[in-house]
Amino acid sequence: MKPEQLDLLSYPHAPGSKGGETSRAAAEGIAPRVDGLRGQVLAAIRQRPGTPEQLAHRIGEPLMNVRPRCSELKAKGLIRDSGRRATAMGGRRAVVWEAVPDPSVQGPAAAHGEASQ
Repeated sequence: MKPEQLDLLSYPHAPGSKGGETSRAAAEGIAPRVDGLRGQVLAAIRQRPGTPEQLAHRIGEPLMNVRPRCSELKAKGLIRDSGRRATAMGGRRAVVWEAVPDPSVQGPAAAHGEASQ
């Protein structure tokens, strides 16, 4: 196997684990769904920034499936900490994730050749 192929089989391209038996089992269990689930989370963040809890609620997935996808998307450079916080269950503060602007997508002004000011 080529080195670039091995990279696609490791975090953040594939679910990670912390090395324990149950962690590895969880990563293996979610692996068949991870690309689609990661896409759902990213689409939800692009629609409206949110905490992992808010995102889980919006896409109808358990928080335990969503929070790791946020970590993967951050590691891939697709989302970032917005600098805002929201109150999560239990009263703790949670990061509000936002999408990193896609440089290949031009805004209306750029599409019409208008200079930004």
